[in-house]
Amino acid sequence: MAYPLCTMHAPRVGMQATHTKDTCVNKASLFASIILVGGWASAPCLAAIIYVDGTATGLNNGTSWRNAYTDLADALAVATSGDDIWIAAGTYDPSGAVTRDTFDGTNVCTAYPLNNCASLSSRAKSFVIPTGVDLLGGFSGTETSPTQRILDSSSTILTGDYSRNDSPFDLSTRGENVFQVVVVDGTSGTPQTIDRLTISHGHAYGFDNFFGSTLPDFDAGGGIVILDGEIMLSNVRVVDNSAATAGGGMVNLSSGTVTISDCAFEGNFIVDDTAGSSSLYFLYPGGGAILHALVPIAGQTEIGTLHIFDTTFSSNSATQSARAGAIYAPSAGTNSSDKTIVIRDCVFSGNSGGAHYMGGNNYVETGGTIELGLPNTYTVDLEMTGTTVSDSVGGCAIRVEWGDATIDDCVFQDNSTLFQYSPFSPNGAAALYVFGETLLSNSHFEGNTGEQYGATYIYGSVTDCVFENNTAAGTGSGSNYGTGGAIYGAGQLFVDRCTFTGNSATELGGAIYRTPASIVSNSLFVDNTAFVGGGIYLTDTTAQTKIINCTFAENSAGIGGGIYRDADANVLIANSILWDNTDSVGTLSGQIAGTTQPNLTAEYSLVDDPAANFGGTGMVYSDPWLEDPSSGDYSIKLKSPARESGSNSALDTNGDAVQDILIDILGGARVQGPASGVVDMGMRERCFADLDGSGSVNYFDISMFISMYNASDPDADISPPGGDGMLNIFDLNAFIVIYDNGAPCN
Repeated sequence: MAYPLCTMHAPRVGMQATHTKDTCVNKASLFASIILVGGWASAPCLAAIIYVDGTATGLNNGTSWRNAYTDLADALAVATSGDDIWIAAGTYDPSGAVTRDTFDGTNVCTAYPLNNCASLSSRAKSFVIPTGVDLLGGFSGTETSPTQRILDSSSTILTGDYSRNDSPFDLSTRGENVFQVVVVDGTSGTPQTIDRLTISHGHAYGFDNFFGSTLPDFDAGGGIVILDGEIMLSNVRVVDNSAATAGGGMVNLSSGTVTISDCAFEGNFIVDDTAGSSSLYFLYPGGGAILHALVPIAGQTEIGTLHIFDTTFSSNSATQSARAGAIYAPSAGTNSSDKTIVIRDCVFSGNSGGAHYMGGNNYVETGGTIELGLPNTYTVDLEMTGTTVSDSVGGCAIRVEWGDATIDDCVFQDNSTLFQYSPFSPNGAAALYVFGETLLSNSHFEGNTGEQYGATYIYGSVTDCVFENNTAAGTGSGSNYGTGGAIYGAGQLFVDRCTFTGNSATELGGAIYRTPASIVSNSLFVDNTAFVGGGIYLTDTTAQTKIINCTFAENSAGIGGGIYRDADANVLIANSILWDNTDSVGTLSGQIAGTTQPNLTAEYSLVDDPAANFGGTGMVYSDPWLEDPSSGDYSIKLKSPARESGSNSALDTNGDAVQDILIDILGGARVQGPASGVVDMGMRERCFADLDGSGSVNYFDISMFISMYNASDPDADISPPGGDGMLNIFDLNAFIVIYDNGAPCN
């Protein structure tokens, strides 16, 4: 192992004359320092542990807990790469630090001569962490190893509030606060850690430059500014910091990888004081908690990767024209390479953002929690609740301006975009708004409300998701207001094994508003409502949309309760059930409106049409005998005429003679064991002989059917399919055939 050089540092002016920091004294028994007459010499050694404790009464030279520095700024002033600074519980402010220069190296009083130099100098102080130095808090002051710590991050506080008088979201008491509490001046490729600290009450706001706007060097990143480096934030609380333009809690400018793990960003906010601003952050007003962006300062030409794991974002906000109450990652521009943001297992609660009109009827696109603009792919695994955006434009929870999105195992709940209508400012989806291709899976969208679109504006694949009680609530005259309560399909969609219940749209598509050439399969649509197209609204297109093995029940609309076809929309409906959907026109129109136009193919489906005039091969018009709709079970019973009445060829969706639809909404195999080997209609394939749901066909299933038969249970009336109103030997024989051909259920 190669050890860094061990240098004896001369005392700082104003410190005890007895102090020298010898890294060999602290951590290297293998090597001794060499003191030469007339100067300092170096010897190879292990890096130092430097101790900080505000209550220490010893020599205060940082060599032990007894002799710890009482001021963190003193420890940082002598730390070099490889050193660890251990900080005992207490509250520390950077009053003892040296006043920082501007990003271009100019003295702050020289750069901004119109301001009070004394006040400016006091506020331009930060805890500046040198490259390669680790900061560890949560010590009680007796430990010999970080693993011995029992205190959490709230015990060691780095504050920018000199007067200790701040109140949450109140600017009136922050006039003396430092601009930025922590500045990490790292080096790309050199790892360093900040662990178990609370960083609070930075206030990057309050001074003017020549033009009457905020200072471009000190108007963002109230809590932390990361200039560069490979940085790990672990068990850190970033709380109640504020900024004028961007990154109330943190600004990340690093070209390396920054990882945030097991942290909390709480109550950070920006006020977007950008009118007429010359701020370097003016193009990126946003990120109540975090701004991750390329900003052309200090030669920055590339933005790095941001990883966020197991972290909570709560009650962060961006007001006026600022974007994204929690995280804002705008487009990196043409001068940076593509990088990735990865967010996993996080909680977003109660964050808010706003939008503001700018000249010429332009508007700033805004998101309440996350707004992503980097030209790359984002992998997100998170839970979001209670996010609200006022006067917003754009997705409330996640907005990806450029690039694709991969989102798995997430919850989007009660997000909203509240908006006062203007024809120049269309509003986006409440939970997810993606301009690139989306891979969305295993996620739950509930109670999201958008003005223009409901829960999502996406294209790509949507698999194994649940959409409940989402609303597209707009009623304005602008384009697409109140459209797509659960999904607005911005392009080709592949929806498989999803459930849509209780979604609504004031205009079109209570559950889905669809554009061309899509496939919706193995999905359930129940109790969705809209003015037109309660379940799905299909737009006019020559490219065919396929609806395969879906169930539509109890949806409603002014016209087209289940499905509405616009003009000559090219649609194939196969192996599906449309039952008990309603509209104001008639029973058939309640199931699907637009049946008289060309380009509609319906086959091997069960439709609620007493007149039986829908047409098509293999159509059924009788009761589907759904299992128990009152308790939410819309699978078919053993006696259903939809049993083994579909078309296996419809399971080949691309015409290559290979079955593409292999499993049903619950993951069971399509075309299970019964005699005919034919697929069922509807979203679920039933293993009919498995009456007890054990996953296999056995004696207990025979016993159950005999009990049903002897009890004159109407569900035992299975021959012919749909029943004939009588229980007789034919029903027993029919079950025996099913039983004999019944394979273990998959």
